[in-house]
Amino acid sequence: MINFNKSQEKLFQEALEKHKNREYHDALNLYQKLLIINPNLAAIHNNIGLIYNELNNTKLALQSFLKAVNINEYFVEAHNNIGIIYEKLSKYNKAIFHYQKAIKINPNFSKAYNNLGSSFDEIGEKNKAINSYYKSIELDPNSVEPYNNLGSIYRYSGEYEKAISYYKKAIKINQSYFKTRKNLGLVYLLLSKFNEGFEEFECRIMESNKKEYCELRLSSLLWKGENLNGKVILILSEQGLGDIIQFARYVYELQERYDVKIIFRTHNKLIHLFKNDKFQIISEKEKIPIHDYYVYLMSLPKFFFQREQQLLKQYNFINKNNAIFFKWKNIFSQIKTPRIGINWQGDNNFKGDKIRSIPLIHFEPLFNVRGVEYINLQKGFGLEQIDNFKYKKKIHNFSSLMDSGKNSFEDTIEIIRNLDLVITSCTAIAHLSSTIGVKTWILLSYSPDWRWFLNNDSTPWYKNTRLYRQKKEGDWSQILDEVKNSLIKEFSI
Repeated sequence: MINFNKSQEKLFQEALEKHKNREYHDALNLYQKLLIINPNLAAIHNNIGLIYNELNNTKLALQSFLKAVNINEYFVEAHNNIGIIYEKLSKYNKAIFHYQKAIKINPNFSKAYNNLGSSFDEIGEKNKAINSYYKSIELDPNSVEPYNNLGSIYRYSGEYEKAISYYKKAIKINQSYFKTRKNLGLVYLLLSKFNEGFEEFECRIMESNKKEYCELRLSSLLWKGENLNGKVILILSEQGLGDIIQFARYVYELQERYDVKIIFRTHNKLIHLFKNDKFQIISEKEKIPIHDYYVYLMSLPKFFFQREQQLLKQYNFINKNNAIFFKWKNIFSQIKTPRIGINWQGDNNFKGDKIRSIPLIHFEPLFNVRGVEYINLQKGFGLEQIDNFKYKKKIHNFSSLMDSGKNSFEDTIEIIRNLDLVITSCTAIAHLSSTIGVKTWILLSYSPDWRWFLNNDSTPWYKNTRLYRQKKEGDWSQILDEVKNSLIKEFSI
């Protein structure tokens, strides 16, 4: 409880109102005025931290929360907030320390148990995570987050019925908890339950924390499958680069189906992939032209499936750049065949990256296969693993010459066209290589992304692509041994 005089209380209430209405700049100014009067107001420092966290300024948020607990070491909410920031920064042990501190102060703090479970999950302590979520539910049976988090733990462990059960429990509590409904959709899609899956997956565009869906405030109509003849539709790309490359085929299908003008809004660095006379391409920084309808790229498979009751097959829209192709053909002229591209690491900012990416060390068995040459396709994060790799001298690494211009994958695409095979984890490289039609082997985690479905070693999305799946959660050694045997058989080595 904060003791204010009347004028200070008025200032505090005004600050809270501004904070509540997301008028953050004004709220910060008012909070700072209160701190000038009394710099030892722990609750004010905590509220300032909450605002900086909303503004994605984790450094200032953390500073504010730490000031709060320095003033009051028993400030339970501030300890919990410090844990949230440390978890954002991937400092999970520090996060666990502060969550446990909050729980020690208040053993009935359900949210702290839920957050503690999340950090345990991130460091691979699955059982501790599950127990923390159960404790959170015990303390607050109407809290949706621990149910959602339990669903996700079971989803990635391949226990899909359990996952569905916990997601449904969360939804029963709150139909508008769209994150869980999206997650439920992802499980249904993975299980090839397309009608239910695509319907629930649409809930992603209503997630309150997803800025890519919230900030445009378009006045046009959301397309729901209406006839588009004579209309203009804006298609908004979303999610990662691999998603855009894989699902761009639906933009071309829509163009062929209707007499419609299409405006495709996508990442500036990917525009070069789509330069053609069929539709208009704009970057995310350009002004959006007038249009009748808008739709998100990942919604197009839903409408196609509703019409055709199938997924759209491979469509190679990536034109060959002869100048770059022959540049790399010349560079590779001294490297014997078969030439095999390898890629192991995805975008580490993606929450599920620790499940899908493969430490390079696991590729060692492949380098015991004689008669093949390995070409590095890795760029940026993950490239540093080559330095300590046992067979680094056997990797042809041209990363310093790759994709240094304004266009993503400009060199990578033509390098891949010069290869006999690409072996990759589930990254954008997998979709580039498969779209082009180069033979591609994709190495998948035990419970993969929905687009790869379950059990089969082939995929309806691509013709010349083979899937290798973990038989045991987290075990990459089995897959790489399998790939090694396939290499020997494929190239008769």
